[in-house]
Formats: sequence, C-alpha cells, structure tokens
Amino acid sequence: MNIKSQEEILNIIKNIKKRPIIIGVTGRVSIGKSTFAGELHDLLEENGYSSNILSTDHFLYSNRDLESKKIEDPRGFPKSYDSDKFRDALLNIKNNKNVEHPVYSHTTYDILDEFQTYEVCDINIVEGVNIFYNNKDEVSFQDFYDLVFFLDTDKENTWNWYLKRVHFHIDECHDENNFFYPFKSMSDEDIERESKKYWDGINDLNDVKFIEPTKSLSDYVVNFDSNHEIISIEKVKK
Repeated sequence: MNIKSQEEILNIIKNIKKRPIIIGVTGRVSIGKSTFAGELHDLLEENGYSSNILSTDHFLYSNRDLESKKIEDPRGFPKSYDSDKFRDALLNIKNNKNVEHPVYSHTTYDILDEFQTYEVCDINIVEGVNIFYNNKDEVSFQDFYDLVFFLDTDKENTWNWYLKRVHFHIDECHDENNFFYPFKSMSDEDIERESKKYWDGINDLNDVKFIEPTKSLSDYVVNFDSNHEIISIEKVKK
C-alpha cells in the first residue's frame, strides 16, 4: 500500500467517530483481500488505533454439515455459510463483545473441531468474498458495516494471481491430507487446466452472480494494477 493510498484511507476512517466500528473488505477470489486487510490493520495500529481482522472463512459450514444439509452450492457461495453464526458475530462486535468462532483450515479446506476468540477493537476488519449475504442468497448484513472497501482489478489479473497462489500452495505442501497434495504429481499444463476448470466453474461464477453486484453496496472501490499496486480509490455513487 503506497503512501498516497495510506493517507487517503486514513482520512476516510478519521471521519468515522463512533467506536467500535466494522470495516468490510470484499472482492473476488485472489484479489488480495487478506493482504489488504493485513496492511490496513498494520496502518491503523501504526497510527494509534486498535484493530483486529475476522475472516468470513471461519463461518463456512464444515464439509460434514454441507453434506448433511444437502447443500450443493460450492464453498464460498452464500448458501455454504452459517449465516446465523456470522450475524451473531457481527452483532457481538457492534455491542463491543468478543466473539467465539470456529476455525477454518486452508490445509484441509474444512472447519476444524476447535474455536478461537476474536477480541473486539476500536476498528474491526471483516474480510471475505461473502460479507453481505445470508445463506438464502439475500443481501442481509450491509447495515452492520460502517465502511466497506471493494477491491477490484481486471479479471485476467486475478486469474494470474490465483494460478500463482495454486503453485505456491503446491510447492509448500508436504502433507498427504493437504488439498493440494495430489497436484504435486501433475505437470504445469495439467495444473493450469484443472485450476482453470475450478476458476471458471466456481470462482468466476460466484463473482458474476454474487460478488460483483455488491460493488454498489460498498463505499469505496480500491483499484489495483497487474503488479497489485493501488492505482485509485473511488467513492461509490449512491
């Protein structure tokens, strides 16, 4: 995050006087939500604010629950989330209460049998592809957010970043239980072909149907170039 962008974002946040507040960070898969949220957290801490990050991944249904509830929508689509738990978490943060939440593993791509405590701070960053919808595909949570940043770039950029992330996970994977372990024996061409199927059939579909339409619900669009540098921060016209 460059100096100009840091100053712009700080000026936006300074205008919100109430505490605690919830800042939403959303955008399509591989746009860099976690990275942006982490940089925002560090920026806030450096400027005297207490801050914490909560990922919507922790509110996904477990694979067992998805099967028992006969939910066929892919993980990341609104129906794959326990929206009651997510709503309770947002409500607790609004009421300055800590949140006990499940833990999602990016190794097994499943919810673990353990919980973590999210500690409420002055500024609470909630990041994920699905921050607005309940599991009936309805926009339901927009009133919980005091500020929302929608991250955006050309789709070709996010596809390239996604493929790069897939290769990173494959290279770092040494556990046979890891989702990416079977990919280790594949050629680069096969990895790209399988990744493209997943991207087109799930990630891009989720973006078109659910994620992109929430741009109008956001307050600011943060635009990135192909090097993942912020090129502009635009206020959404309402």
